[in-house]
Amino acid sequence: MKATKDTSCDSVALCAISSGIFGFPKVLCAKLIIDCIIDLSEETPDLLPAEIRITNSDQPTVEVCFLLLSQLLFIFIFISF
Repeated sequence: MKATKDTSCDSVALCAISSGIFGFPKVLCAKLIIDCIIDLSEETPDLLPAEIRITNSDQPTVEVCFLLLSQLLFIFIFISF
């Protein structure tokens, strides 16, 4: 994530690669990726690219990431009002 600033990237893709055939726990994988994005946005918001994609070809992992992001968005909207 921090390398995007050095390379002037407008977007970055983070792949949850180990959550598929290597068996890394899907929920933990999704949480680590999301926490990394949140931590960087709080510490150094100027380092964030305009677009961040969380990618994977494993549908169950995609669903876990979507669920966690949906919950986070709901909490953010609820707190904002």
